[in-house]
Amino acid sequence: MAVDTAVEEVVSIYRDVLGLDTIGAHDQLPDLAIESMQVIRIATAVYERLGIEVPLEVLIESRTPMSVANALARPEGDGSR
Repeated sequence: MAVDTAVEEVVSIYRDVLGLDTIGAHDQLPDLAIESMQVIRIATAVYERLGIEVPLEVLIESRTPMSVANALARPEGDGSR
């Protein structure tokens, strides 16, 4: 998946799950005080929309939606799913 496409999708997913219209690709996720159930909803939405199983660690450790998208856009065989 191209990074640009992944970024758009990831930002859209975060906006939908968190109910915030103002999230951008470079916003700091720790500043949003995301709860554990929201992380699970985000992972589920990524799988439903993109067909990619994203490890919860990626969502928890990523600082921005851009870093989540970069993890999703990695080619097969380098730890991505």
